[in-house]
Amino acid sequence: LMTKQMREALKPKYRYALIRVRFPDGFVIQGKFKPSELMGGVKEWVQSCLALPDRMFYLTTMPPVQRVTEGKLVSQSISELDLAPASLLNFW
Repeated sequence: LMTKQMREALKPKYRYALIRVRFPDGFVIQGKFKPSELMGGVKEWVQSCLALPDRMFYLTTMPPVQRVTEGKLVSQSISELDLAPASLLNFW
């Protein structure tokens, strides 16, 4: 059995993570983040890219579908959600 600290030590370390967000019309934006960045920061970045920044939205992974910008997941880091070194999120 391994402790959480031992498992973390075995994970590869990345200097940055590329996050791509695909919109329903096929448009894709890409941002470069530190793996320690919280998903709340990613959501703020996407919100700053919108023409209507007060619009409600969420970002999902596929597969499995997981809303990474809602609930407890907003306070988790990109690396904790296994989104590093690169991932594609869907805008809804």
